[in-house]
Amino acid sequence: MGASLAYSTGAAPAALTAGLADREHGVAVSLDRLFKIGSCTKTFVAAALVKLAQEGRLDLGAPIVGWFPDLPGAKDISVRQLINHRSGLPEFEYYIPMDPSRQWTPQQLVDIAFASDKQKAPGGAAVYNNTGYVLAGMVIEA
Repeated sequence: MGASLAYSTGAAPAALTAGLADREHGVAVSLDRLFKIGSCTKTFVAAALVKLAQEGRLDLGAPIVGWFPDLPGAKDISVRQLINHRSGLPEFEYYIPMDPSRQWTPQQLVDIAFASDKQKAPGGAAVYNNTGYVLAGMVIEA
């Protein structure tokens, strides 16, 4: 079991590692080691969006069309709906090949979702949705 941590206090970022990335072979965790942390990232993404909203850098109620002008239905989906699972966006997770060595770009995941699943009207009942969080991450990066 291993872990890595990166942080910044206004100065140059610092990073630490501990433990093993591969217990069987005794390989230590390195700074460039990637971890699959799954849905734990949803908390980070939501917190970052709320922080940006508090700083006045985005409006959680704004439609996402400003970031994604070509995305179907983007004018009717708010940033808030991306993170509260009410966007109606199609889901990609059930349609990607299960290959742990494969890394997908955010745009590839969105493209897979729209090619594989049906979009629903935004604002309905909450339905767990990874595509919304991929787009939310893209909003943060923009």
